[in-house]
Amino acid sequence: MLISPTACLFPAPAREVIGLLGQLGLLLFSLLTAVQLDRSLLHDRTPGIALVGPGSALLPSPPAQVRRLLP
Repeated sequence: MLISPTACLFPAPAREVIGLLGQLGLLLFSLLTAVQLDRSLLHDRTPGIALVGPGSALLPSPPAQVRRLLP
């Protein structure tokens, strides 16, 4: 059985805090990206964006056998 390097380097309580800090960092990164986004560039692509967003949520993810074949 393989032991995770994270388990060797950090105690369990520290891993929880590091995970929360990572999620907070990702949230801040997403928000800052949205703030700096030039919305005028997206104006012409509104219909495509309106289709892709809900479509990606509604379509199921591919099964594991297909995911292995994807790059």
